[in-house]
Amino acid sequence: MKRFVLLILFIASLLTLSARNKALLVGVANYPEESGWCTLSSVRDVEKLGHAISSSFELTTLIDDKATYHGIISALEKMSSKAQKSDTIFIHFSCHGQQMLSNDCSEVDYLDEALIPFDAFSQETAFYKGECHLKDDVLSQYIQGIRYHVGSKGLV
Repeated sequence: MKRFVLLILFIASLLTLSARNKALLVGVANYPEESGWCTLSSVRDVEKLGHAISSSFELTTLIDDKATYHGIISALEKMSSKAQKSDTIFIHFSCHGQQMLSNDCSEVDYLDEALIPFDAFSQETAFYKGECHLKDDVLSQYIQGIRYHVGSKGLV
């Protein structure tokens, strides 16, 4: 009986070891002047959070000019493709946010909520129509994909 209990404990520990903790930390503090966004203390937020969880999580950090729309999407795609059953995934954003008019008729208030990557502008212009705003619907698709990969025993 003692061997059986030890065998069960050993198997359980192996299953726990296969699950991984991964974190994506995104911080934009120093937006380009022409973007219209003011400076934040987001880099400090990401540094402190990263320091607090670095012993428990494998970190991916995107700071300022690395936290572009495509940089964030790429990191989310990579996280989704590498996520495994029972993993714990932590995603943190420290940046500006903004509501914007939605093209989606299903939005009750006709507004999308968006996080603001490094390369997004605060105002629509002749050359910028909001394409770098990270809209809630787009982010939700990536979160759902990650959630699917980690399964019912994983955490997102």
